[in-house]
Formats: sequence, C-alpha cells, structure tokens
Amino acid sequence: MILTGCGGRKRTDGRPASLTGYLEQYWLDVDMGSLPGDTLEQRVVDFLYLTGRGDSVAQARGLDIIARIGVENDSVARLVMDYLGNEDSPLHSADMYIRYLEASCAIMEPDDPRRIRSESHLEDLRKNRPYSRIADMPLMAGGRETTLHELARLLSDGPEGAHNVWLLLYDPECETCAESIATLPGKLPADEPVIAVTVTGETRPLPAFWHSAAVPDRHILDSLYYLPRLPQLYHLNPHLLILPQ
Repeated sequence: MILTGCGGRKRTDGRPASLTGYLEQYWLDVDMGSLPGDTLEQRVVDFLYLTGRGDSVAQARGLDIIARIGVENDSVARLVMDYLGNEDSPLHSADMYIRYLEASCAIMEPDDPRRIRSESHLEDLRKNRPYSRIADMPLMAGGRETTLHELARLLSDGPEGAHNVWLLLYDPECETCAESIATLPGKLPADEPVIAVTVTGETRPLPAFWHSAAVPDRHILDSLYYLPRLPQLYHLNPHLLILPQ
C-alpha cells in the first residue's frame, strides 16, 4: 500500500501530489474482469482504507469513484458492503457506508431494484445517528406507561444539574446482552443513569441502580430503530441528542 503526500504541489515523478489525485488514478488501466478474486478484494480494501484516511474532499471523491465501479461490478459492491457495512469489519464505517449508498443511488435509475433495496436500507441506517435526537417511543417502566423522552428527562435532571443518560436495548435471551449487562456497570460513569429496555417484554436481572423498561409493541420499536444486532447502547445528552462513542 502506497500513501502519497497530500500537498498541493505537482510531483516530478508522474505520481499525483494529493490523496484525492491518487484515488482518481487508482483504478485507471485496471482490467476488472481479469483480476483474481483475492486480488480484487485487496484492491478494494486498500482503496477503502485510503479513502477513510482522507479529508472530506478525498472521502467524497473516493466514495463516488467506488460507487460508480460498484454499480457496474456486483463483486465490488458486495465487497464494499462487507467491509464498510459489516460491524465486525476493521474498516466498518456507518457514515462512509451511508454516503457510498447515497452515491450509488444517485447513479442508478429510479426503477433499478438495487436502488430500491439500497434506499430502503438507507432509511434504516439513518435512524438514530450520532448528533441526532433519539427517537421517542412508548415504554412501560415501574408499572406505568411513559415514553423514552419522558423517562430520560426525568433521570437526567439531578440535584447538581442535568447530566447524560445511557439507553441499552437488549434481548433477555441474548448471551451477548447478558455479558454486556454484567460488564457495563464497571465501564460507565457512576453518575449517569442507565435505562435498560427489553425488546421482548421479558426481563432479566439488572444492576440495582439501573432503570428497567419494556417496549409494549415491538413493531413500533422496529419502525423507529435499526437493530441489526443486540445489545444496542446509546449515550444521550440532556437534550436527548445521541453522543458518539
């Protein structure tokens, strides 16, 4: 992998002087049809890695380039999905994946089934992104009906002023959820309340100082939240904006 300088001057060896320029030349003269699968995968991985290291201009240009290639080459499109869209990938970036899908949709015809699927997926991916206001939903907590916003505001308002709140969505039958519930108390700030919301209506033992709640209608939850896996943890400021973690 070759990383070139990002200055504005021209180089004398024929190579581009900026990362944007390097990305623009990366796929030139590459015969996609003749590349072995592992070679194509490595080229895509290197390209995405370089794009992620760039500033906003380089990232936008890189994602536009790979989107145009992906529209014409399903293998490239699948690789981008696997590396940017998969939470287990070392290159995972929800923000870059959203912008990649947006660039792809802008290229495809409105009636292209791939565009229709991508737009539906984008609708899910855009739900409850960092710096957006967490979606409100009805809850049952302490034997009474409430809403997430109402409960979060109540818990955020402390004697020393408003503070942040954590929201954990979990499945009581999920082993990973059980592990998170066991380990999170030692990782989260002791003065920030935790709202633990079961997505099934059934509960499991929680730390004594956590606040247990349940979603009365899973369909409402699924319409407001994108939950590719559980648990999902959100950090909320007193204005109910989602903080990056």
